Amino acid sequence: MASNAEKQPVPNRGRNVASKPLREGTTMTETPGHAAPTASSKFRTIPSSASSTSVMSGGSKAARTPSASSVASSKSSIRSSSSASKIAGTKASARTPSESDQIRVTKVSTTTVKISSSSWTPPAPPSKEPPKAPAPAPASKEVPSTQQAKSDDPLQIAAQVYPWTYMSTTLDACFKTAEDSANKELETRTKELETRESAVADQKERAEAEQAIEFYDELESDVFAKNAPAIMQLFQSHGESCDKIEGEALKLANRLGPDLDEEEPLKPYTEMLDRLEELQTTAAKLQESIIILTEKANAPTDGTSNPALIPSANGPENEAEPNSQNPEAAIDSEPSARTQISTVFSACLPVIKARIANLSMAQELMDMALENASLTLRMESMGIA
Repeated sequence: MASNAEKQPVPNRGRNVASKPLREGTTMTETPGHAAPTASSKFRTIPSSASSTSVMSGGSKAARTPSASSVASSKSSIRSSSSASKIAGTKASARTPSESDQIRVTKVSTTTVKISSSSWTPPAPPSKEPPKAPAPAPASKEVPSTQQAKSDDPLQIAAQVYPWTYMSTTLDACFKTAEDSANKELETRTKELETRESAVADQKERAEAEQAIEFYDELESDVFAKNAPAIMQLFQSHGESCDKIEGEALKLANRLGPDLDEEEPLKPYTEMLDRLEELQTTAAKLQESIIILTEKANAPTDGTSNPALIPSANGPENEAEPNSQNPEAAIDSEPSARTQISTVFSACLPVIKARIANLSMAQELMDMALENASLTLRMESMGIA
């Protein structure tokens, strides 16, 4: 009952007593069985100053007496409040405080909170200008592909990626196997070529050594050991002497006349003719010796012809060519030492012929110079000049 009385609001009938001024001498009687109103009640005692002011404000008017309805409502409110306070006091006195109801003091950590006060700005008034159209987006240089336009579903991405990865891995494996097989074939081929080249190199070295031995053996023979060096030395000395005497002959032919102060003014001409004759005979002998040397060198020793020096009847296309696969046969087909030296001496023959022609021309020039010198001497002796 007490809880229901606490929950139900107290009905207010008529006007509130506190809203009306009361006389200073008015006293409230205490009903039997109810406590006097406490500080927690709704009624307040009016001080004397308030009553005096109300009386003074009233002036000569008489104070108004409360009506019966207001007095009844005030009594009912006093009764309900006093009964509620008594019930609460009895409950509070009957209940003993437990250990859990005791006040526990806990330390509360104080934290300072900073509140940033932002200045409020009123919204800008709407502009009178018409809204501008948004700028068009820059055209992308690359057109998005169909794969990018698709959704980002992981299953679709996997379906697109895995075939390409599988294909790339299989292609890489194929390329690697092909490269390995090609490298193996190259290695085997190089080994085969090395073995063949080693065999050919041994045969070639052996054949070259045999050829060198034969060459030196031929050089130690009587013809090449004695005649060939002497002929070559004579050829060189004859060329130097021919160059020298030809220059002297030209100088002598360009003289205006013989020197009359000399005892024998025609002697230089005769001596020059003798030297030219001697060189011409030496050139003829040298030519003959070279021809003999080349003929002996070209002649085969065993009575067989040398196919390297004799051309075939069908022309140079059908001539015997050395076999590149057999180095010994190729070396045997090469000319011997005598044939090699004979080619060198054969090249000297045209030079000797040119020297003989120059010497003969120098002789003719000196003969003409001698005739002119003798004519001048005769004319001087006769006193014609």
